[in-house]
Amino acid sequence: LHMATKPLTLAEALSASPLINVLEVSATPATIDGAAPIAAAAAAAAPFTSSGSAGRAVFAKRDIAPGEVVFQEDAFVSLPFVDSQDHVCALCLAVATTEEPFSVKCKRCRKVHYCSTKCRDDDSKLHVQLCAAFSFAPTLCERLSLDENLVRMLALLFAVFNGTPQRATSSESFKATAVQCLELVSHTDKISDEVKADVLQCVKELAGLTGCKLVTKKVPDPIHLVGIIKANMHGDEDKLTMALFPGLSMVCHSCAPNTSYRFVNGAVVLRTVTPVAANAELTLTYLPELGMSTRRRRAALLRDRYFTCNCKRCLACQDKADPGESFLCSQKDCDGLVPVILENTSRGSKCVCSKCGHALPFEYYEELVDTHLGPRLEAVVTCPDATRAAVLAREVFTAIDRVRIHPHHEMIQVSAQLLLRASILGNDLALAAQVERMHLAALQATFPPNWPKLAQSHRALARLSGMQARTPPPAMPPPVWAKLKERLREASHKHAIDAAAIERVCFGQVQVAPEQEPASEDPAPAPAP
Repeated sequence: LHMATKPLTLAEALSASPLINVLEVSATPATIDGAAPIAAAAAAAAPFTSSGSAGRAVFAKRDIAPGEVVFQEDAFVSLPFVDSQDHVCALCLAVATTEEPFSVKCKRCRKVHYCSTKCRDDDSKLHVQLCAAFSFAPTLCERLSLDENLVRMLALLFAVFNGTPQRATSSESFKATAVQCLELVSHTDKISDEVKADVLQCVKELAGLTGCKLVTKKVPDPIHLVGIIKANMHGDEDKLTMALFPGLSMVCHSCAPNTSYRFVNGAVVLRTVTPVAANAELTLTYLPELGMSTRRRRAALLRDRYFTCNCKRCLACQDKADPGESFLCSQKDCDGLVPVILENTSRGSKCVCSKCGHALPFEYYEELVDTHLGPRLEAVVTCPDATRAAVLAREVFTAIDRVRIHPHHEMIQVSAQLLLRASILGNDLALAAQVERMHLAALQATFPPNWPKLAQSHRALARLSGMQARTPPPAMPPPVWAKLKERLREASHKHAIDAAAIERVCFGQVQVAPEQEPASEDPAPAPAP
């Protein structure tokens, strides 16, 4: 692709080839996970609009089954997040397998870690331009109110655009990919004047540290670069690394995506998680968390990506109550929803059921949460005794049903993680299983059917059921225990099978094979999500 006499634009590259493999940016294409790329995409070149309607998109050229690789692409630039830089290699993005950070560091700034001396030596030509900038970034960010991850990525892009590729590649490939990155939408008109002033001051100071000039033929407008970073940067599922992939950026956002991506050795692999019909649009999510309410998701996208989401899931809750922030109607025999925005609803206003019209003052729901949920959750978090924390967690679990909060409320997913951890540490396996089943039901209503978090939940339930099958309750008659034990073993095996099926779709392989996780042989406790 990049050896063409006339460099192709990103849109031309996508639409010119019958195979999505044209998105491979390395000079020597490599297959990741042993899966062959498939025919999947066509594209148009117009940018996103702030209304959420996409002027460019990627479409399937044939029916695509769940789990197929849509494309693979090397990162143009990548960095570990500041909070994870001790445990992630700055060059190859390898993650430390223990809690100890990587021992190989930059000899000057001592901030950047590597998995080996080879990675440090390979990165030395580029990092020497960034060393002082990375050291100065925390102080600069405090003074200018800029995000440190943004400043570090901006410094990296300046160095790369000045002619130092982050990874070994041919000159033609590097130049073509750089041009494709500059084609990406930046939404500079949405960036406030205050942020623009801070960015220009930041670049002015970074230029003196890194040797980059403020404006050259090689380095584009810094405001445009910041817009590209904010609108197109992607993070991995574990929130450890961020990277810029020009091809991945062409795939539009949806809060109910039909693809998911995974970082593999400095590259990204995009897979379908649902069946995609020919000519249907391929979508992914730009959000780190899909369990938020519609209002929160839209606010996050508008704040961070400068557009309002109008996907089917968001539009479905536009004219009706959103389960993500609703309570169940208190009237008998009514299954309606009562939308309650706890932090924004003004006192004295009425919260009305969407079905029967029954209204209660906002203070009623505020008191329910403040009395039954808030203090108890805080007590679970702060309790130093594990056994007592498990007792408090059971009280919270009971209170969730008492306050009639919707089972798919965003608060359920947050609460479930706290309760699960407390119940496991307190050795209350029955409560842990109940909490995880509640959590799984909320995830299934929120996420696509094949999603990594669903596999994690199934895996946790498989382990919890296995642990329960090895721990007979006191004073239970042997015949009753024998039947319960068999049901627990069956449940453990079923959840392990379900987890394996989802993992095959999301990752192309099973993370833990079902036969490796029998109820009688798994001694490890289930970790909290």
